Amino acid sequence: MSFIPDDTLFCILIKLPVKSLLRFQSVSKPWNTIISDHKFKKAHGDQSNTLGRLKFLLQKQVGTYIKDFYGVKEIESVELRNPRVVIEKILLPVTSSRILCSYDGLVLLHTYKACDTFGLWNPSTRQYKTLVCPYLDSSSKLPNACGLCYDSTTDDYKIILIFRSFYVVYSANKNLWKMRKTLPILEQSLENHSSDLFSDVTTEGISSTTEGCVYWSLDEGRKKFLQQVRKTSIIIRFDVKSDELEELSALDCVGEEELFCMSPLKGCLSLYGGETSGHESDVWIMEQDEWKCLVKVRGFVQSLKETKLLCCTEDGELIFLGLMQHHISIYNPR
Repeated sequence: MSFIPDDTLFCILIKLPVKSLLRFQSVSKPWNTIISDHKFKKAHGDQSNTLGRLKFLLQKQVGTYIKDFYGVKEIESVELRNPRVVIEKILLPVTSSRILCSYDGLVLLHTYKACDTFGLWNPSTRQYKTLVCPYLDSSSKLPNACGLCYDSTTDDYKIILIFRSFYVVYSANKNLWKMRKTLPILEQSLENHSSDLFSDVTTEGISSTTEGCVYWSLDEGRKKFLQQVRKTSIIIRFDVKSDELEELSALDCVGEEELFCMSPLKGCLSLYGGETSGHESDVWIMEQDEWKCLVKVRGFVQSLKETKLLCCTEDGELIFLGLMQHHISIYNPR
């Protein structure tokens, strides 16, 4: 194997699944160097995307009550190229835990009855790390919102927990927590108690940037973060490079009687929805901080509260997840 050129070996290794790469890191130091390199990780991710090896993790609920997140016992793994077939069922690493959010193969968990304890879990490798936030204690209230993102400049994953008067950021590379003062709009709008944790929206980057961002929709009327977006909603963004929260400009693309859901799409933030009584929906995508209409979805009637836009395939098909029924739907615009 020592006679195989590095560039040839590189092209071979990027075609392998993650589990194989983890084993092959132990073959030799040169192999470990190649596989551990940031450029290889990015190339492997792009290759997996091309091959349709992108995986979705679907939560299985106990009963039918959607907010009973602590009742989740296992998750199902499916691939983009064949989302109708379950690859495997994976048990959660900690009993009585709650899935808060996920990104790039990592899952953020919260331990029941311990508000200062969280867990970072990789279902592919089964690795799990317990995280205790020093700025909280076991009696603290839950955060109003949370998120996961990736900083490509430092090859670092970060966790964001937002409270009314402050937010905390965890760096996986440094194994370090830091606390910052929140935005005035959040301190004014959020109620004193914590709200229900809804799914955040994470993207790899916007426009020409490479750093990750996390977005939340703040509903001032209900005084909490929601996945749904209305005309009066405020979009909050976390900039992974500066670790700062910022408020985005008004949503001119959203009408007075329209309702949208936030979702990552093609590496950008997107909105899916329209008039709740109509039979046509729009998909808007934000590029260079401007909203552009990507496609109109016709004849696909699904309740926005029960549907989440997951991604767009190379062929332009849109993949939706039915939140209540736990099924996947594929829409072809053509």
